Amino acid sequence: MASDLQIVTGRSFRKCIDVSNQLWQKISFWSKASDIEFDDGENAETKLGAIRGITADLNTTETGYAADMMALTQLNSKLVNIERLIQENTNHISALDTRVTNAINGGSLVAPFSENLLLYPYTNIVTHSGGDVTIANNGTNGFSYNFNNGTYSRTNTIGRKWNKGVRVDTKSKLNFSFTLTGTNASDATPLIQVVNSGGSVLLQQSSYSGTISLSSLNGQTVFIQIQCTCYRTGVAGLATFTFSRIEITNK
Repeated sequence: MASDLQIVTGRSFRKCIDVSNQLWQKISFWSKASDIEFDDGENAETKLGAIRGITADLNTTETGYAADMMALTQLNSKLVNIERLIQENTNHISALDTRVTNAINGGSLVAPFSENLLLYPYTNIVTHSGGDVTIANNGTNGFSYNFNNGTYSRTNTIGRKWNKGVRVDTKSKLNFSFTLTGTNASDATPLIQVVNSGGSVLLQQSSYSGTISLSSLNGQTVFIQIQCTCYRTGVAGLATFTFSRIEITNK
């Protein structure tokens, strides 16, 4: 390249096509993909020419297509379902093995299990008085809730309930770990609660991580939920729950 040659980009020129009516055409310079150079020295044809398009079809068998984010979301959902099925099958196999072994040896017929509740459907809890609260960034491992208007004084109950019921025994326990960031000084520490199918609280603990023994609930089917009472006066903002571990196990 000659030392006195300057590269000019983003330029166009105008052409008058009707003087009396002041009509103009804006004309931009056209370039071939092979003439457009990236900072790494490759041209657009080399870098992007192999991409034939973007698709959300998970069943496509043609090469050269990039995945749309909707396709990736669908794929992630399928992977979560597969992981849940693997966990359930592992528990079934473990249960059968334990029953057979202990039936032979005269031991307990209660099978070991672990249920990762983060793999199961859930319902977000949002109740409030005054103002507006909306959910954002909703997903398996957490969500955000937004106080849209800081004008009002209101008390809000925010949280999540997992819809998977688990029948517990004398060895069962709940292992949990989560965070809540972006809260107001008036907000209470969240409660992690063990409830029955009717929603009645059987056990609860005010903590972000730990273990709760479920032995006193032997034979019952329980559900897990987390709730936080939040109070706002003239403050708008965003707070975020992040769930690392919500597991019921008897191991």
